[in-house]
Amino acid sequence: MSFDLEPAHTFPAQPQVYDVTTMTTPTTQPPAKTETRRSRPVLVSSPRPSSSSSSRELGAQCADWLVRTGRWIARRRYELIPVTATSSLTILGLAQDSLLASLSYGVLTAGAGAGTVLGIKHKSEIITHGSAGATVALADLTTASATGLSWPSLTAWAISTGIGYWAFGPWLTTQRNTRMKLHIDTVKAKGPVTAAIGMEVADPGLTGLTAEETALRRALHALTGHAPREIPAFHHTPDGGFVARVRMPAGRNTSPDALVKKREQLAANLGMPGELQLSKAGSDELLVRLIATDVLAGTIPYSDDGGTSIADPVRLGVDEHGEPVNINLLYRHTLVAGASDWGKSGIINLIIKRLARRADVDLYGIDMKPGSVELGPWEPLMKQVAKGPEEARELLDWLGEESQRRGRILADLTARELAAGREPVRKWVPGVHGNAIVVITDELAELIRQDEVLRRREAEERKILAKGRKAEDLGDADIDALIARQPVATQYESRLAIDRFLAISYLSATQQPSRKVFGGSTDARGNYANRLSTRTGEAGHAPFIFGQGCQSKGWRPEELDLPGKFLLATPEPENEKPRECRAEYVTDADIAADVSHLHARARGRQVEEILHKTFPSDDPSTGPNRRFKVIVYPDGSAVGLDEWPDLYATFRELGSATKEELTKAGPFASRDTVRRALETWTLHGVQQRKEGRAIRYYLPEGEQ
Repeated sequence: MSFDLEPAHTFPAQPQVYDVTTMTTPTTQPPAKTETRRSRPVLVSSPRPSSSSSSRELGAQCADWLVRTGRWIARRRYELIPVTATSSLTILGLAQDSLLASLSYGVLTAGAGAGTVLGIKHKSEIITHGSAGATVALADLTTASATGLSWPSLTAWAISTGIGYWAFGPWLTTQRNTRMKLHIDTVKAKGPVTAAIGMEVADPGLTGLTAEETALRRALHALTGHAPREIPAFHHTPDGGFVARVRMPAGRNTSPDALVKKREQLAANLGMPGELQLSKAGSDELLVRLIATDVLAGTIPYSDDGGTSIADPVRLGVDEHGEPVNINLLYRHTLVAGASDWGKSGIINLIIKRLARRADVDLYGIDMKPGSVELGPWEPLMKQVAKGPEEARELLDWLGEESQRRGRILADLTARELAAGREPVRKWVPGVHGNAIVVITDELAELIRQDEVLRRREAEERKILAKGRKAEDLGDADIDALIARQPVATQYESRLAIDRFLAISYLSATQQPSRKVFGGSTDARGNYANRLSTRTGEAGHAPFIFGQGCQSKGWRPEELDLPGKFLLATPEPENEKPRECRAEYVTDADIAADVSHLHARARGRQVEEILHKTFPSDDPSTGPNRRFKVIVYPDGSAVGLDEWPDLYATFRELGSATKEELTKAGPFASRDTVRRALETWTLHGVQQRKEGRAIRYYLPEGEQ
């Protein structure tokens, strides 16, 4: 028996369902999805929390909220400055809700507005911006105190806040961009990003071992936008400065040459007291030197360097570290350049004073200034001082003859040495073969210019001869001699090229060295091993002295700021790089004392002979070799050789004289020499009396 089971209920047919994926109509209804739910824990009833635990949870939540709020404010402390300031002003105004406060703030607002107008009128950026800011702030205070908590006060707060962000926004944006760029550049400076992760926070590449190194790293980054790649050496100097070698990342604006040109901007970024010096230490290294104490600020007094021979170095002064600066003159020519009134003549006087004390050197001079005011005071200690182009040409002609004579002597000596199996003699040795010669030329450029004028006149004379007419003041022989003469520039150039090994050295001083100084035929520095420059008038003069590209290496004489400061370039290693120096100062009194003392000592017996011939003695006790007595002062003491005896002899002949009369009659033209001499003589019995505005000096009766 079978049973057919019928369903209890018949479900109605469901509508067709479209499959979105295939966009086809299925024939049958898909099976219904069975909802899967997570098992829920069984809630177990528990007793209600106590009020003390609720209070602790609430306190913890409040503390957490305060910490989060504080962190949010700390991260955005700069962004919240304007709204904080305006909100504080608004609250302050609301607290002063009174008519008197409103009127007071209104008057101040009007005054600030007037200040803004005046700042705009007089084009003062500081007054304009300051007054405008004060106007906005006072207007907010005025509105808040006048209307209280109302829509007008809220509107004033919103306007003042907007103005604050409008003024503050550009600065804030710049700072954000700078910090972002600093972060990126720091990661780049550290190397690969994978090796730099986390390092930019602990060591951002701008922090050194000392505060000075940190300041240098940050100054370089601010200047170039790149952190230093490496600082292999950093040393503190005793004066409080430092010396550092810096390697920057490769780039056009980070190369040592580019950084040297930006010295002033880097010094401003560094912000440390002292003088910053930059020079190129290698292909990729920059030498940075900060001089905290300027040892060259004061005058450097003259002191004896102890040299006794031309072969000994001549001390010029000290450098920025207080170390002595020397120059060798034997077998070298020296160029001294610089603008007027910056100590060029003082350096020349210092060198002459040094050389005058050395027995194996003869000094000659060429002075183109009227009256020979530069070399004239030294003339008693020199063999000759040529004045003008004519005498200069004669001196150069004689130097040419002297070089020929010395050359023949060396040739004879060489033949003898070779015959004896010894080495040839290639140089003139002072003290062995004869004295060295140093020719000091003051204003070389003026010598060349005046010679050009003379040459033009000679050309005109030649034109006259060509036309069959003779010059009235010149004969045929004279004109023929003029035509045969060489320009001084050519003679000078020849002497520079030939005379060096013969111990004939040239010390040339000029204001603007250039090709024109030598007639346009050669470079001014070509034959000068020693090159020295005081301050120059223009930056373009430096290459004529120290060579092309010198400025990128730090040779900038136009930046010297005191008379007597100089830059020196010589073959010695210590002078291959620029260092600021200052020469010892020689006063006119030093020149006068040196000339009188050295002149008298050099003349020796000649001075004594002049005195003895002036004052003969019949005393037989003086002996056959002492036929004359020594001159004495009125007090009986003998006149020393360092007390101007030849000048005293002239004074005895006059009997009495004023300073002016003795200056004109004496063998020296220096008033300072006469003054010093009279001051010494009055200590030994020479008397004086007032005579009008002058003072007359005389000998006591019986001494005349």
